[in-house]
Amino acid sequence: MTTMQEKTVLVTGGAGGIGTAICQRVAESGASVILTYHNSKQSAETLLASLPGTGHLALQTRVDETPTVQELAERV
Repeated sequence: MTTMQEKTVLVTGGAGGIGTAICQRVAESGASVILTYHNSKQSAETLLASLPGTGHLALQTRVDETPTVQELAERV
């Protein structure tokens, strides 16, 4: 995979399944990961702790609710 040093990747639904695999791969490539989760805070925190590198962030977000999406946009 191409190096992604100094890049930030936003992964919605990053705390489970395919999202987790995506987070792992992009972090291994050098990117900082911002992942969103709905209910699985523990899974998100566990994933963050396992990712190589620094600057990773997990945010609880419901993409079907405008206020939480606005908060995500402000944080990113």
